[in-house]
Amino acid sequence: MFGYDMNYAILASLFGLFIIFVVPFASLTITRKNFQIMKEAKYNLYRDFTSAIFGLSDWISSNKVDEFMDDYQEKEEKLLKRERKIKTFVHLRENLVNLLAGATAFLMIYSCWNMSMNNVIENVYIASFCMMVLSVLSVAVMTSEAVAHIPGYEVSINRVKEFYAQEDDEQIEVTDAKNSDGNIIDVKNLSFEYEEGKTILNNLSLSIKKGEKVAILGRSGVGKSTLVKLLTGTYTDYKGEIVVLDKKPTEKMLGTEISLLNQKPYLFDMTIRENLKLALLDAGIEDSEIENKINDSLEKAQLSKLLQSLPDGIDTNVFETGSRFSGGERQRIAFARSIIQSNELLLLDEPTVGLDPKTEHELLTTIFESSKDKTIVWITHHLNSIEYMDRIIFIKDGEIEMDGTHSELYATNDKYRKLYDMDNIA
Repeated sequence: MFGYDMNYAILASLFGLFIIFVVPFASLTITRKNFQIMKEAKYNLYRDFTSAIFGLSDWISSNKVDEFMDDYQEKEEKLLKRERKIKTFVHLRENLVNLLAGATAFLMIYSCWNMSMNNVIENVYIASFCMMVLSVLSVAVMTSEAVAHIPGYEVSINRVKEFYAQEDDEQIEVTDAKNSDGNIIDVKNLSFEYEEGKTILNNLSLSIKKGEKVAILGRSGVGKSTLVKLLTGTYTDYKGEIVVLDKKPTEKMLGTEISLLNQKPYLFDMTIRENLKLALLDAGIEDSEIENKINDSLEKAQLSKLLQSLPDGIDTNVFETGSRFSGGERQRIAFARSIIQSNELLLLDEPTVGLDPKTEHELLTTIFESSKDKTIVWITHHLNSIEYMDRIIFIKDGEIEMDGTHSELYATNDKYRKLYDMDNIA
């Protein structure tokens, strides 16, 4: 249009720049700040609501349901007010952009009509110019809305970047080491602290032979579960030496060389079959072999009767966190998943916490009877079913206090005998 009407061309260019650059980036500045605030507020509401659901009985028993609801509704109202402000801003922005686009189109028609009256251009060009302007404007007016969505996409993109950055960080080279003859675990002069001055494990040394069943006992907070995390490579900032299966342990060994059954194994909101298949995702074996492994694991975990009582059998959905089943049944399904992995080393991190004595005894019997050929390290806080163990290690103040077989400790150690007899009475 500069060749026909300089005034209109300059004015249309200014409108275009305003629509494409000024409004979108002003919108981006405002929405980014509000989006971050809203995202944090939504997260806090979700966290509070989830905590309230899981702790509903405690809220009721403490008679503070109304207090929680008032606080939650107040936070929700603040969030809704901010959302309404954003929507108001968006409507105003859209109206402004459409007003400018309409003015541009109107001036286009007026300018072309004026030039046609003065015989500067033919009448037919009016329609052509107007069609071009409307086509360009239909795209330009969407720029503001598109740019306003950038903060939302940034969160997703950053999450993906963090995932791959973390994956790159985890590309830790597995360092070959050497266990002592016949051993599967060697720990020498191990010291670990979560923060400076608060030692959890202090110069601890132990060795576990291949096929040995070892129980590690101690009061809460002495470092039993910390030791498991060190053996699996979850924690790497320690002093001393750890060798597991002729390697310095890393998290890559979990599932592939080490099986772990902890206090609250997670079951996903899908069928029993699909939960068990997770153990073989990267195994690269045929479906028929997977089915054989699953059936074998169910038999060893003594889940056959449970499956027969379910309407859909192994294709029954477990619901989120396995809430369809009792604690003992969830642990059996998780144990079946570890059986499928066929790993030589099995770590048990207090898997019976929260179970009644009968269910606990039945689960432990199942685990130990079906894992006779495996090396087992069992983290526990009491002596129930200790007769299955080849060795018993007591940890106190980050150090080994007692170490020996059940019969040796019972025959020679009054403290152990008293603890064992008290446990049996309980």
